[in-house]
Amino acid sequence: MKCPHCGRETEGEFCPTCGYKFESKLGNNSKGYKDGLRKVINIFSVFALFLFLGYLILNTSILIWSLEWVPQYMTEADTIIYVVLLIPVGITEITGTAFVLYFFILTFFVLLSYIIIFYFGIEDFLGYIKKTVVSKGEKSEKIDSPIPRLAYIFMALLFFSYAYYIFLEGLGVSPEVPGIEQFPLWQIIYMMTRAAVWEELMVRTVFMGIPMFFYIYKKKNKLDWKYLYGGFGLKERFVIIPILLSSTVFAVAHLGGWDYYKLPPTFVAGLAFGYLYAKDGLHSAILLHFIWDFLSIPMRIFDVPNIDIYLGLLILLWMAAGAYYAYYYGKRGIIWLSKKKKTDRSKVSKTERKKSSIVVPGLGSIYVCSQCGNNKAIYTDEGKLECKRCGNKSETKIDTSNRKVKKLENKRDWPPID
Repeated sequence: MKCPHCGRETEGEFCPTCGYKFESKLGNNSKGYKDGLRKVINIFSVFALFLFLGYLILNTSILIWSLEWVPQYMTEADTIIYVVLLIPVGITEITGTAFVLYFFILTFFVLLSYIIIFYFGIEDFLGYIKKTVVSKGEKSEKIDSPIPRLAYIFMALLFFSYAYYIFLEGLGVSPEVPGIEQFPLWQIIYMMTRAAVWEELMVRTVFMGIPMFFYIYKKKNKLDWKYLYGGFGLKERFVIIPILLSSTVFAVAHLGGWDYYKLPPTFVAGLAFGYLYAKDGLHSAILLHFIWDFLSIPMRIFDVPNIDIYLGLLILLWMAAGAYYAYYYGKRGIIWLSKKKKTDRSKVSKTERKKSSIVVPGLGSIYVCSQCGNNKAIYTDEGKLECKRCGNKSETKIDTSNRKVKKLENKRDWPPID
């Protein structure tokens, strides 16, 4: 067929010269199907998200309630303050009033994390909900919100962990467990609270925050304290090393009381905690760890008939959503790892930028790579412009001062935008 804009003969879906997309009935039906599927996923995700938030509030309320009666058992008990090298190493023992104060401090950090994520993330959260509910199939994840991210990472982790243990059961393998159920309720609540806060401080801050802090100091000769807390993002490619290091330490530290079958799911959990630590901050990693460890606590608190069945159904629902988000975040992780390092455009000479380019009759050279500034690119089968220098598939930048381009833009989107 002939392209109606540049006259080029082609048999493909996109014109190889100007990138014009030839619409077809089949293509429109396919788009409608994808939009409908996306809308179903959006609605189901929001439903699962609100159930997650309700469960998070429930467990937080249990923790607050425990402040009334848990301390009475601590006055005659003791605990060990430890640091994590490769395995937990005890440094001192506390008891009595010091033990009670330690528990109050741990609880304070959980509640503070709760306040931080809602205080700074509520606006983006409401925007996410509004966009998702009224969406006609658009990708809702375009709004960057830490609250849905916390929920969907939890669901993805839940799916992976249960799928892993179901797989082991299929092989006839029964991993050893430390038998936490034999401890009294007050001790379980204390242990889970300590794990959520202290383990994240000892693992994420020590093995991610400190390495990133010194890396940035060496690179920029600048003391940037935010790297000790997290929330610095994934822009620095070096961050993958601290994430892998902290996940490995986290997995190995759990071997005491468990067996080696615990390593894979704990390592993946460490990746999830590390991702949230880098993306949003320590508070987000603490909350994920908290809700993960407190998952079965309500069953011990409330005397409700068949509560285990209700929790099982809730977990199945989260796993269904988690299957999608395990795929989603796994795919994003692979793309991020395979993405080439961004080139500083200021280091690209004008001569290089003027080299061979995509030329449309009467319009001249208009493509500019958003990463390296190169003008040479090809159209892919997806209708995207792929830079021939760095391989980046990015949005095209049009010289809007060109009148002919402006006229063409009024007729259609040109070149195709990713």
